[in-house]
Amino acid sequence: MLNGTLNCSQSNHHYDRQYHNQFTYNSNRLKEFKKWDSIVMIIISIYNEILDPIEKIINSMRIYDPFIIPTCYGSLFQELVNLSHVIERKGEI
Repeated sequence: MLNGTLNCSQSNHHYDRQYHNQFTYNSNRLKEFKKWDSIVMIIISIYNEILDPIEKIINSMRIYDPFIIPTCYGSLFQELVNLSHVIERKGEI
């Protein structure tokens, strides 16, 4: 009877140790995940700080789209359309 009780106690100790090892493993994995999560967030914030000024420059350049630059006879695009009609008419002459 005593031997059976000892085996049961050893078995429980084995499961306790196994549970503790699994818990430690999961805890370490979580710490590693949090570390990588922090690294990724730092990289994203640096990336955003670099891209924000570039985005502002690009957005300001869009305002000065060459086809909407005003000219004496409308926009630059309209001037090109008019010029293409003139070239077509000269080809007909």
